[in-house]
Amino acid sequence: MVARPSDDTIDLDQTGEPLPDLVDRVTRSGRPVVIRRGGRVVAAVVPAAGLGALARDRERWEREELALRRISAAFADVDLAEIDRKVAEELAAVRAEDASR
Repeated sequence: MVARPSDDTIDLDQTGEPLPDLVDRVTRSGRPVVIRRGGRVVAAVVPAAGLGALARDRERWEREELALRRISAAFADVDLAEIDRKVAEELAAVRAEDASR
């Protein structure tokens, strides 16, 4: 699970609460919570109602990954230096056009 800005984060080192008690409390809150210990993510608690959203997030991620793979494959034979050169030319043309206005 990747922590999102909207997720709550609890640091076990700061709470001192036993993990089973913490998980029980978090589960009742109904909000996704990331649990850290020593600065590392050790667990994530997601309410049952949030499982559908996680499934949708995963499906979206898989679609986006497939799209990126297709784009990468389409440009696999393109010289990056040539792309950089063409982008620089187009930017220069747009800037010159803007400057002449």
